[in-house]
Amino acid sequence: MQYRAMQAPLPAALAVPTLILSAYPYVKPLTCYWEMGFAIRMENKLVAIFERVPGQTRAALVSSEIGAQELHVQFDHATSQIGGIFGGRIKAFHKGLQAAFVDIGGERTGYLEAKDVQSISGKNGKEDNDCYLSEGRNVIVSVVRDAISEKGPKLTTRLQFLGNHLTFFPRGNGIRISKNIQGKAEREKLFHVLEDKLDGRGGIIAHRTANEVSIEALETELVQLKRDWDDVLKVFRRMRSPGVILEPCSLEEQLLTSWSHFNVKQIIFSGYKPGYENNILPPELSNCEVIRESEFCDLFAKYSIDAELENALQPGVTLPNGARLFISETPALVAVDVDVGSANSPSQNSLELEVNLFAAERIYHEIRLRRLSGLIVIDFVDMVGDKHRNKLISHINHLFACDAVPTRIGGFTRMGLFEITRQRLRPSILETITACCSSCEGTGHVDLGIARGFDLIRQLAMQKGGNADVSAAVDVIAALNGPARAAFEALEGRLGRKLSIKADIEETPGGFQVINSSSG
Repeated sequence: MQYRAMQAPLPAALAVPTLILSAYPYVKPLTCYWEMGFAIRMENKLVAIFERVPGQTRAALVSSEIGAQELHVQFDHATSQIGGIFGGRIKAFHKGLQAAFVDIGGERTGYLEAKDVQSISGKNGKEDNDCYLSEGRNVIVSVVRDAISEKGPKLTTRLQFLGNHLTFFPRGNGIRISKNIQGKAEREKLFHVLEDKLDGRGGIIAHRTANEVSIEALETELVQLKRDWDDVLKVFRRMRSPGVILEPCSLEEQLLTSWSHFNVKQIIFSGYKPGYENNILPPELSNCEVIRESEFCDLFAKYSIDAELENALQPGVTLPNGARLFISETPALVAVDVDVGSANSPSQNSLELEVNLFAAERIYHEIRLRRLSGLIVIDFVDMVGDKHRNKLISHINHLFACDAVPTRIGGFTRMGLFEITRQRLRPSILETITACCSSCEGTGHVDLGIARGFDLIRQLAMQKGGNADVSAAVDVIAALNGPARAAFEALEGRLGRKLSIKADIEETPGGFQVINSSSG
């Protein structure tokens, strides 16, 4: 089985992954993830990569065996709001939808479903007003999904405050102890300590690391989390108009928290201030080796992640066995077609099953890599008999049991299509850095001028010195004078000189040229 060689070798932490050399083994969920015909144990060593240039942050979770597992690109003018707490005002409530539209002070109105509303009891025992969805009422909400396309951010009143060892839910109830804390006496001790300190106010989750610190440290942390909630209430009560109460965590912090359950051994930063990681590393990653590259080190180029990012924008995927996938993103759903291609097998009856099993693994990888979500419909190769179908369904269930994003496996429809729904949190990679092509009426995609503007800024930041002659398409120039202007000026400040870019009306949209450097 062939893998593309890395342009630069990954650090030694990735050198010796542990593999189960069996074609389609079935293992206990949450102990492995699958890829390319192998089940790769969670002991497989991973590297988290973060690259920062003016106006843009890029991140990847990488394995030496199979390359990038996740890719993330974020522009400063479109940062994620997930986890942020806002004071909002209900503009309208629709009984048919059982949802409210909430003004949170941004350009788009948030969407709050009735099922995501959780009441809270105040000190006087009465429910706070914000548990009701009547028009004009002020509410405290948190963003659980960013605005995507024409849809505004999705909201919830189920707030949470994350500490180093505890998570506090001011509108929750009860105490949960991590299953990784297995000693009965230890669990009971933790439970009673937290119960006393909660004093009937909210709910709490004690994470694995709660057993590694003193009781006094846990009590102090819980008191601080409750104080944070009290501070939110104080700000909310003083607000005269909708707006932010508590800024969301940075992309870096969100990803590191998400990846803390994987076996990340190294974290590489480029473009960050020394010590930046000290305030964002979750306890589970406190023992990771942290590497700080030079300020303008292009990590995505160094480890060939740029090539994988480019591949993630293409609809076609060729598998090592000759089969092919065709992935199409639409506003309504994601369609995946599986084609036998040049794949072959001694038995025609087993060919379809083998192709589908292999394709399922690659589909799982592509879904994670491309950040695909919503309704995903897969047209597998037709198979004979329920036995093969059931085997494929079982295989897919095992694959997605390891997915960190909530996913529901719908199975085969009466028309023979396979349905999966995956919680939509952020736009896909394709939506983030491309736009629908106007020439083909939206059936294709072209590079987004804004994204290419930031690509140009990054390439100029990586220049080793000297002046470069730069020309760019009109849409790139517009981006540099618009959303990317602050980043462009920041780059000039860091380089200590003014940059001149000529508009080229003959350049294709998204194109640019940097003379005496690699072209864009």
